[in-house]
Amino acid sequence: MILLKASKRRKSFRSNRTQHNPKIYLRTPRIKARREVPYRSIFIFTFVVIFAGFIIYGMFFSGYFAIKNIIIINNKNVTQKQVEEVISPVRYNNFTFNNILFFRSNKASELLLNNLQQLRSVEITKKLPNTIKINVDERLPSLIWQTGDKKYLVDNEGEVFSEYNPDKAQNLPIVIDLTKKNVQVKQKILGVSFVDFVQNLTNKLPQKTGVNIDSIVIKETPFEIEVKTKEGFSIFFNTSRDLDTQITYLVRVLEEVNKNGMSNKYLDYIDLRLPDKIFYKYK
Repeated sequence: MILLKASKRRKSFRSNRTQHNPKIYLRTPRIKARREVPYRSIFIFTFVVIFAGFIIYGMFFSGYFAIKNIIIINNKNVTQKQVEEVISPVRYNNFTFNNILFFRSNKASELLLNNLQQLRSVEITKKLPNTIKINVDERLPSLIWQTGDKKYLVDNEGEVFSEYNPDKAQNLPIVIDLTKKNVQVKQKILGVSFVDFVQNLTNKLPQKTGVNIDSIVIKETPFEIEVKTKEGFSIFFNTSRDLDTQITYLVRVLEEVNKNGMSNKYLDYIDLRLPDKIFYKYK
């Protein structure tokens, strides 16, 4: 009986040890699935790279967008060569190299206005794939302004826009300013009414009187001018008064001189500046 109880105790002890020290079982390893090759992503990436390559080639290397035509509109004195030379730095720089897509119209307009002083305004438009249109508004010279030994071109608004170039013959009236005031390019020195008066005088005087202008002189103020004629006498005009009325009086004086058996070569001057009186003097 004693042995039996001991055996039961051992059995019970082993049972307790089994409960406190369970066996450890490993998890069943997962079977890894094979990674699929992303053919779609590779195709899209390859397509994008090729497409971008075509775009870059077409934009920069094919010459399709290279500027080939420069059309100038409304130019009279400005030449094609002058315009192309001025905008050349914009066309042929290190980056754009004559590519119309990267042609800086604002910069080209700025260069034209700064270098071609006879331009009043410039408008540049691009016409793809290779044409640029440049619409210009020119300052047309109306008279030559002389002060001291310098001569300038003045437009119809009375603004000096460039120095006079004697190599370019221009049939313009010469106004000599004896006050010798300083003049700068892009400076407005005369009123529009004075410029109109001089232009009309230049056209009408030879037509209505046969008298030809040699030069126009300002001694003190632009409101009074002395016209030196090629016939050798002077005519004084008031630029604030109506020109046609003064020319009408001038015709009467010349007719009276001829009636008296005298010719224009004996005249010293005719003064038309006063509204109610005319003075003339022989040499």
